[in-house]
Amino acid sequence: MFFVHVIVGLFSLIIFCFIMAFVSLKKQKAQKQYSSSIIESAQKALNQTTDTIKRAILQNLISCFELSQKADATEAIIEALKGKIAKKSNANLKEQLERYKTELSELIEELNKIQLDVDKELDDVEKWKYSHLCEMFENLISCQKTWIIVLSKRNMELKSSASIVVERKEINFDTGVFTIVL
Repeated sequence: MFFVHVIVGLFSLIIFCFIMAFVSLKKQKAQKQYSSSIIESAQKALNQTTDTIKRAILQNLISCFELSQKADATEAIIEALKGKIAKKSNANLKEQLERYKTELSELIEELNKIQLDVDKELDDVEKWKYSHLCEMFENLISCQKTWIIVLSKRNMELKSSASIVVERKEINFDTGVFTIVL
């Protein structure tokens, strides 16, 4: 009987691991699709604009996303190589690991050169306020329904117990690449 419980437990563990791997792959695929969508939108906007400042900003955005994707891929390779080295130490694998670590540090250095740190001059209170604003915006765009109040007026009808009538219009928020940069 004990043997059956051990087999069932191992089988359950295998199923759990399979499900977690599947969920992880699905999240990675969604993230790649989002990044590709941003890059495609930015590329389209870049092709449509003639303003040199807008072109520079959009090209910088595209470069940041592409470098970030390369850095993520290189990190994944490094982790895989570390796992292989842990199982079987090999001079060739160690050489590849060092090469990829160097490549990753170069990618990060290049990424740091082109990224703009807009909040480096902010004090702690301003950073907290900005963080709070971002949290509130995330809450707002995650709502299932969002309305804007179009009209609010006093109710003059005696049939209703409501003292104020409100007209509202459903709105949707969208985030992505801005095609117009001022």
